[in-house]
Amino acid sequence: MNQIDFISVLFSSVIYLMLYFVWYSNFLFGKVYHNITRKINGKSLYFYFFIFLFFLVVSYFIALLEVIMKVTTFWDGVFLGFLIWVGFVLTHEAINLITYKKNWKLFFLDNLLYLLGLMTVAGIIAG
Repeated sequence: MNQIDFISVLFSSVIYLMLYFVWYSNFLFGKVYHNITRKINGKSLYFYFFIFLFFLVVSYFIALLEVIMKVTTFWDGVFLGFLIWVGFVLTHEAINLITYKKNWKLFFLDNLLYLLGLMTVAGIIAG
């Protein structure tokens, strides 16, 4: 991969958003999430626009890293997504968990989504 494929970046962002919707739906973990956080389900379109925008930024920077590191296969991309998660997301979230005494269930619920999302995005963009 010599340059960023913007179609792959956009596609992977849409996939990440769909994963987010399914993850926090009542079909999977929505009820558990709402019981832990005690939040009422009712987000606006404005909220989801910003979520998608953030996923787009994440996807773009993963693509940029893959270009710099010359990652060209799906499984190398998945591994890069895993490394990004361990090196940046998991460690940062663990600091927040300890510092702010957050709920362990919420920690695992959110971070498993981040892990799957980053590995999926990185794999799609590399593949």
